[in-house]
Formats: sequence, structure tokens, C-alpha cells
Amino acid sequence: ARVQRHFPCNSQSEHAHLGGATHSCTLADVVQVGGGSESAADRQEIMQSHAAGISFVEWNAGPAIDAHMCPDGFKVEAKLDPATGLVFGGNRYNCGTWMDKMGSSEQAGNRGLPATPRDGAAIEITALVKSTVRWLAAMHAEGRWPHAG
Repeated sequence: ARVQRHFPCNSQSEHAHLGGATHSCTLADVVQVGGGSESAADRQEIMQSHAAGISFVEWNAGPAIDAHMCPDGFKVEAKLDPATGLVFGGNRYNCGTWMDKMGSSEQAGNRGLPATPRDGAAIEITALVKSTVRWLAAMHAEGRWPHAG
């Protein structure tokens, strides 16, 4: 299956004139080192863009996605804390990861409030970052990833 993704490009990018780029690719294209439709520079730009931070409102935000979430819950912000190496973000109205459940009860007073708000550094995101960095470091040590950091 092909997926669409959009990443803002930095001013030195070959796509800078677009103000961002939408790419159609498979997951294998993204993670395949030494092949696929994207270059290592493109993959490195994706990693660096995420480390610098992301901030967006979910596409098609509203009742079609979640009938109980308030508008602030659709705002997604996350960035890397260079001092700790942890990714942090979110807000009290946002279900920051797949581990969260949005409250839906008027009677209990939790409608529109996550049962487990994930503002801060969610452990599942931290684990994914650690796994990705470890994998890229191993690829670099094997000469299969050109970027050291």
C-alpha cells in the first residue's frame, strides 16, 4: 500500500521551492537503506525535521475523526529535548499516542478529556526513537547509512 506524507522542507532542500513536499511511498521505500525511491539525504531530512519538532492540526479534524475531542485535542506538537534525548509534547486535551482513550461520558464529566493525557514524554514514543536511533547507528557502523548523526 502507498501512503501520502507531507514534510516541510528546509531552505537547502531540493524541494524548497515547494514550501514542503508531499511524497507517495511505501513503508519499505522509507526504511530500505541503499535503495527505494528516496535517497539517504531524503531519509535524513525526515529524521532531522522530526528532531527539530512537528506542529500541526490533524487533517480533517473534527467529529469525523473523534466525536468527543475538543478542538485543542487535534493540535499535535512534539519535539526532541536535546538535553535528555526524549521526545515530548501534547496537551491535556490530546490523545498523544495509540495507548490513549478519549473520554466520552457526560455523566462522568470526562467527555473530551483523555483518560490518560499524554502531555510530556510518552514511553512508547521514547522507545520508538531509541529503536530508530540504534538501528541508524548500526547501519552507519556497517557503512550502509552515510550520516553519523
